[in-house]
Amino acid sequence: MISAKQIIPNNALQHHGILGMKWGKKNGPPYPIGASDHSASEKKAGWRRSLDKSDSGGQNDNKKHGLTDKQKKAIKIGIAVTATALATYGIYKLAKSGKLDKYVEAGKAKVDEMFGKKGGNSDFGKTKVSDIHEYAFTQKKAAAKTVRTVNGVKKLAKAENISDVIKNANPHIGDPTYKNNCSACGIASFLRSQGYDVTAKSTGGKPQILGGVIEECFKGAKVMDGSAIKFGRSRRDAADMLVNKFGQNASGVVSVQWKKEYTANGRGGGHIFNWDIKDGVVKFFDGQANRDDSTVSALYWKMMNPNDALTIARLDNAEINFDTIKKYVESR
Repeated sequence: MISAKQIIPNNALQHHGILGMKWGKKNGPPYPIGASDHSASEKKAGWRRSLDKSDSGGQNDNKKHGLTDKQKKAIKIGIAVTATALATYGIYKLAKSGKLDKYVEAGKAKVDEMFGKKGGNSDFGKTKVSDIHEYAFTQKKAAAKTVRTVNGVKKLAKAENISDVIKNANPHIGDPTYKNNCSACGIASFLRSQGYDVTAKSTGGKPQILGGVIEECFKGAKVMDGSAIKFGRSRRDAADMLVNKFGQNASGVVSVQWKKEYTANGRGGGHIFNWDIKDGVVKFFDGQANRDDSTVSALYWKMMNPNDALTIARLDNAEINFDTIKKYVESR
C-alpha cells in the first residue's frame, strides 16, 4: 500500500497551502469551495460556529495575558483583603490613641441598659425582636415627653402660628378675674410665637401701661410713644407705618385708645394687641379676645381714636427678661 506521504512530497503540499491544514473541519465562510455547493442549513451552521468562535475570543483574552479566571478571582480577593486590612489598621490606630474610648463605653452602656445586663451576664441571644421594638418605642415616647425649659420657662416643640397663638395665649377668656389683662396677653402672644409655652396671667383687673411693662420685661426693646393720627387713620396706613419703621420682618405690640362710644362706661379706654411682619406682609391679632387679622382689621379701626395716644413696641430684636416676665405670664 502506498501512502499519501510517499506519493506527494511535503514541499509540494506546502507550496499549495495544504500542509498543516486540519481536514474535515469547517470554520465558516469563506468556504474552500463555492458557496453554491452548500445547503442553506450548512451555511447557517457555519455562520453560527463562526459567531461562537468569535464570542469565545473574550474568554481567551485572559489566557493570552497569562491569567486564568481562577487567578483573576484570586487577585480581586487579594485587593479586597488589602483594603480591609488598611481600614482595620486605621481603626486600630484610633483605638490605640484612645479617641474611640468614649464611643465604646457609650455603646456598652446603651446595650447594658437595653437588655438588662448585670454582672457580665447577657441574654442578648434570648431577646425577642418584639422586645427590641417595644424598647425603641418606649425610648421615643420618653424623649417626646421631655420638657425643655429656658430659665424656668417651658419651650414648645416649635413656635406657634397666629391661629394657634390666639387660641392658647389666654385660656381664661371670660373669667372676670382676668379682665383688663391685655398687656399680659400681648406678651404671652409674642412669646408663644417665639416658641415659649406660656399663658397670660391675671393683672387683678387693673389696666397696665404698655411702655412700662415692655421696658420691665424686655431689655433693649424699642418703645415709641406718640399720636395715633396716622396709625389710626386706616388699617393700610397702620401697616405702611410699621413696615417703614421696622422693615420687612419684625413683630411686637401696640397700644391704642378707643373712641368713647365704644367703651362700656362711655368714658373711653384703651387696648393692647399684637402685630407681625413677615416678608413685608403685616398681620394684626389679639390673643386676649382670640381675634385674627381679619376680625381685628374689620373692628379695631372703627373703634380706634386717631386723635389719642399711641404706643408701639418692637420685641423680636429685644432680650427677654425671664425674671420679670413671670409677673405677667406663666408656663402651662
